Amino acid sequence: MAVSSNPPDREEEPRETSHLLGTAHDDQTRIEARYIRIITVVIISVLFIEIGDYIIRAPTIRLLEDLICRKYYSSRGDVSMDLSLPIPEESCKIAPIQGELAMLKGWDTTFTCIPGILLAIP
Repeated sequence: MAVSSNPPDREEEPRETSHLLGTAHDDQTRIEARYIRIITVVIISVLFIEIGDYIIRAPTIRLLEDLICRKYYSSRGDVSMDLSLPIPEESCKIAPIQGELAMLKGWDTTFTCIPGILLAIP
């Protein structure tokens, strides 16, 4: 008498009474695996976007500071400073320049928050 033993990784052979569409448990595990993959891709994407946003902040602020600094010194008509050359960073750390930079950063934050506020309202 021969006993047929199926390896554990293979499914049983179909019979007349076996389900044609599979079981609900198989469908549920497939759906859960798909959701886990989607959630993982979304989390990784958000992580990369946030890291990129964090890395670009310092250079952007420095560029804005440089633009404001050049505008400030060109409006004063200071002949001792050559504006075609890079301006030393310590020359841009004075109160009028930093005040305008702070105001620009504040407006930037305000305009960045507006879409979130408007889209949060149902």
